[in-house]
Amino acid sequence: MIKQTFPSVISDNDITILVGNGACDLTQLSKSPKGKVIAVDGGLRHVLKAGLTPNAVIGDMDSIKLSDLQAAGRNVAVYKSDNQDTTDFEKALLAIEAPVCLAYGFLGLRVDHTLACLSVLARFTDKHKVILVSADDLVHVTKGPFSMHLASEARLSLWPITPVKFIASSGLVWPVDGLTLAPNGQVATSNQMKEDWLSVTPDKKSEGVYAICCAPEFLPQMIVAAAKA
Repeated sequence: MIKQTFPSVISDNDITILVGNGACDLTQLSKSPKGKVIAVDGGLRHVLKAGLTPNAVIGDMDSIKLSDLQAAGRNVAVYKSDNQDTTDFEKALLAIEAPVCLAYGFLGLRVDHTLACLSVLARFTDKHKVILVSADDLVHVTKGPFSMHLASEARLSLWPITPVKFIASSGLVWPVDGLTLAPNGQVATSNQMKEDWLSVTPDKKSEGVYAICCAPEFLPQMIVAAAKA
């Protein structure tokens, strides 16, 4: 049954898996860490194909199939919101609390949808620790200092969502110390690790928001780093 009343919070003490309707590697999703699974609108199709059981479905239900809802079963809570001032991704984030959220199916296919997700995450850095996961990339949007284990020669990109000045960095082939990055100015894509430990420290006065992008093989390390950031 579809509930018109939207939940205020779906609490979870573990990792929460959000699954959107974008490009999704089903093998990767099926091997995701254990946690509560929230299908975001049409992302339910990916959840079912990956052999996972959704705990809830959230969205405006404009891209979901009735057959998928029926296949999910009657025990799955379905929450519909017709609010068109928020994306389905934002609706899901507003409804949950979790130490870390892994979001599959939100990168790829449509660039405008990816940009919308980054915009949402830029506004949620104080509320949620979210990692966007795809077959090719991990993306974590944050502000303030960030550090994590990677591997020497691994690719690493820092993308400014708002202007951000870095006062210190370590582990990078091309350090960003003293650089002010901006979406309409200098960026730091296609950087590379020269050591196995990344550390970047923005200027506290800048309050800048930036995205950290790396290969999906480093998901366990990024989960640990995001939880501590």
